[in-house]
Amino acid sequence: MFKLLFILAALLCLVVWPLIYLLHYQKQNTNAFKLYMMLLSPASILLGIYLMFSVQQKDSHSKACGVVQAYQTYMTAGNVHKRKPFERVELLFDGAKYSRHLRIDGNLIKKDTGKHVCFQFYDRKLNPQMNDSKIIKWLD
Repeated sequence: MFKLLFILAALLCLVVWPLIYLLHYQKQNTNAFKLYMMLLSPASILLGIYLMFSVQQKDSHSKACGVVQAYQTYMTAGNVHKRKPFERVELLFDGAKYSRHLRIDGNLIKKDTGKHVCFQFYDRKLNPQMNDSKIIKWLD
């Protein structure tokens, strides 16, 4: 919603505002510097506000424990020749009624199925900029 608002405001500042200004003041002889400042200042102010509020979010780590249910291998989407396999583990978290699928980093050692493990992971619910929840390391 935040990005959509800035896109609409940018279109207003970059297209509509200069067009109205030029059509309304076309017949008057004005200073060129004043004209360009009037045209570009709203867009530059909007760009500055957007850059200030869209600072890169920091990734927050989470810790949890659960039982390993299964491992599954998937292929990435895209061209058949450029697809790469990746692996997910199905974990039943402690105190949860459902299992979650978390992506495994390629250098992690697999734990036995049915074993209770504790781990550190990036939770997609806490890090909306991430595509998947991902296990970082096992805590044993």
